[in-house]
Amino acid sequence: MPIIYQDESDSHQLLVWKITESLDFFTKELQLNKQEKEELANITFASRMLEWTAARYVQRRLCPNGLKKDHWGKPHLAGDNGFISIAHCKGYAAAVYSASQSVGIDIEPVHDKVQRIAPKFLNEKELSDIGHEGTSEHFIMYWSIKEAVYKWYGKKQLSFKNNINILNFNREEKIAGVLFSKDTVKHLHQVKCKKIDNIILAYTIEF
Repeated sequence: MPIIYQDESDSHQLLVWKITESLDFFTKELQLNKQEKEELANITFASRMLEWTAARYVQRRLCPNGLKKDHWGKPHLAGDNGFISIAHCKGYAAAVYSASQSVGIDIEPVHDKVQRIAPKFLNEKELSDIGHEGTSEHFIMYWSIKEAVYKWYGKKQLSFKNNINILNFNREEKIAGVLFSKDTVKHLHQVKCKKIDNIILAYTIEF
């Protein structure tokens, strides 16, 4: 059972899975609904199919309901039994579940190219907070923090740079205070980060 990280509180449950199994393992374990079957059928790359099925397998371990996507593409639990967010990248899959509140999760491998595009998703204060000594890991953490909040929101037409502002980031505890603002919606978040192997995990937690 390659669960490499789990977190549980009164407000959420989370699992991160290191994918060592084959696609057949996950497809045999999963009972997909109609929408999920159609989505899987449209995936052409084997590696993407593996990550997709692994993420839903991990999600089912937290809540057995299938997933349905709204017109924005945000996944919801069939039957509206709580809230879910899933993520995957090469070799890893993750999910977070809450019975009471919307959640968001992201996993991202550490890579150097993120520093070149940082001004596209970070504002001046955030770039200053990272500083000249910032490593690729720091930039990926900031990206993943914003991605987790974006997935909490779940709608398009959003600017990471302008609508999701990291107010503070405790590098020791790896917890960020984040202000989301879009039109009439404003919400303060706490987002927790963790480095596992060579990936960064970020997920929203109760403020």
